[in-house]
Amino acid sequence: MPKENKVSNIELELRLQVVAGLICREYSPSQILRYVNNPPKDQFKPWNVSLQQIYNYVGKCFKTFKENIDQDIETKIAKHIAIRCDMFRAARSAGDMTNALKIQQDIANLEGLYKLTIEAMVKQEITILGAPPPDSMPVDNPNAGINGADNED
Repeated sequence: MPKENKVSNIELELRLQVVAGLICREYSPSQILRYVNNPPKDQFKPWNVSLQQIYNYVGKCFKTFKENIDQDIETKIAKHIAIRCDMFRAARSAGDMTNALKIQQDIANLEGLYKLTIEAMVKQEITILGAPPPDSMPVDNPNAGINGADNED
């Protein structure tokens, strides 16, 4: 097969999207090769690439997959909150207050506000009842104080 011509950055991104989609559908490199060199009618024009080029594309896709997985949790949460903020503005602009409220609740959940509130309520309840907080309980003898287990008579 003749050496492939260089493609533009836009064309490369489109090709990587196609290959990534085929990888997600569990296509093997040889199946990807057959698909992209003989695509379904009206999908895209044939790429006329070699199996080695498919391996190069697959490698780039897996590198991107790994980068997405390796993002720290704060970055992922920030992205999701930004998306929901856009959704909230759109819902509010459309007068859709039901969805606007649901989106705000989802944002609060992502930010951990509900978890913090519940933990604070539990600590306050324990304090009101006069019991020691859970983190001050003895761990040496989990049965301490039960049926005289801490007495050594």
